[in-house]
Amino acid sequence: PYSNVTGIVTFRGNNQRDSAVYGTADVTEKKLSKVWSIDTGELPRSDIGGETEQTWTGSGWVGQPLIVQWPDNIKQLMNMYDWAKQKEGLVEVILATMDGNVYFLDLETGEQTRDKLHIGMPFKGAGSLDPRGYPILYLGSGDMYTSDDMKSRAMAYSLIDFTRLYEFGKQNDEFALRDWHAYDSSPLVDADTDTLIYPGENGILYTIKLNTKFDETTGELSLNPSNIVKMRYAATRSTYPASSDNKYWLGYETSIATLGEFGYLGTNDGFLQCINLNTMSVVWVQDVKDDTNGSPVLEPDFANRTAYIYIGSSLHFTADADRKGSVSLYKINAITGEIVWAHAENVNTKPGVSGGIQATALLGKGNISDLVIIPFARTPNEDDGVVLALDKATGSVRWTFVMEKYTWSSPVAVYDDSGNAYIVVCEGSD
Repeated sequence: PYSNVTGIVTFRGNNQRDSAVYGTADVTEKKLSKVWSIDTGELPRSDIGGETEQTWTGSGWVGQPLIVQWPDNIKQLMNMYDWAKQKEGLVEVILATMDGNVYFLDLETGEQTRDKLHIGMPFKGAGSLDPRGYPILYLGSGDMYTSDDMKSRAMAYSLIDFTRLYEFGKQNDEFALRDWHAYDSSPLVDADTDTLIYPGENGILYTIKLNTKFDETTGELSLNPSNIVKMRYAATRSTYPASSDNKYWLGYETSIATLGEFGYLGTNDGFLQCINLNTMSVVWVQDVKDDTNGSPVLEPDFANRTAYIYIGSSLHFTADADRKGSVSLYKINAITGEIVWAHAENVNTKPGVSGGIQATALLGKGNISDLVIIPFARTPNEDDGVVLALDKATGSVRWTFVMEKYTWSSPVAVYDDSGNAYIVVCEGSD
């Protein structure tokens, strides 16, 4: 088990990235209804290259909130409002948004449980909570700026008093081969070794011994990082500095999945890497042709002493002159790196809002345990999309749901007590 916390502490719940929900639902009418909503603000986009009138708004991609039920003794130490500390069974929603704030809300009512944490940088990724139940939030900014206060970096914050405990990877990390610095990944913490595992869009994989100290009696919390190890890579189609014929760029925009000492990461230049996290060396690499934005999902098969990775690519660098092309969802052997099957769809794309697979695959459980669910954006037409259920064993299509709009959204499955599954996916538009 990745976490002993009651709730969802990282994107897709754990180190396998296969659990987007917690618990089961009482499903009767099979309809969604709005219970509450909050308003968020905006933040100017990058001023590198000059001022811009464009702004970041809303909850950025991937945008999954973190949801946690804190133990009562921990809750009393926090900077929560008194009513929140006293509410029995409070479940807190933690959402970092594009307006530079982190919001803390009561899952039941939407009421703020404490003041928002104002950081002043836009956040696209979900961030992560510490899986040991320590009140620590890890998150990274998603755009680059000229002012020192807004320069992109990864950070760790105390949820006792909002102290910034640590930061790293600030633009420009001199070890990076790529200038672009952003941290959309949702990091992992290995509890046994007190190690933070954080990929960067600058093409660096960071592993950091945190040396965490937390006193549950006094609330004293500190990090004293050591053994900071960085791994970078270069590839023939993402050379840095860029050559005249190079159109790809390196970097990690996906969240890392792990099995034992092995980490699995998709890259912006279209590869799936298997990395030994103890030696920070590459075990194998598989070519998935184009930019990966959806995270790898791990499926162990311990009975047969193997495991599998599901990952897809967007249509970005490989599009033709008409902005059309083919992208695939892959099932890959996690031990050998060999492709088990690939399901391809012809899709369209647009600059800045790519088509293809932008989502993270959903592995079915319960009565859909033989299926993997994945949306393809901008197919068959530019503004359309489909959600496909593929057979895990063969990759063949079991059913297709045609959307009125395309989606970048990663689907989730809500399960009732009988194991029946209900797929939830959001539509999008330009």
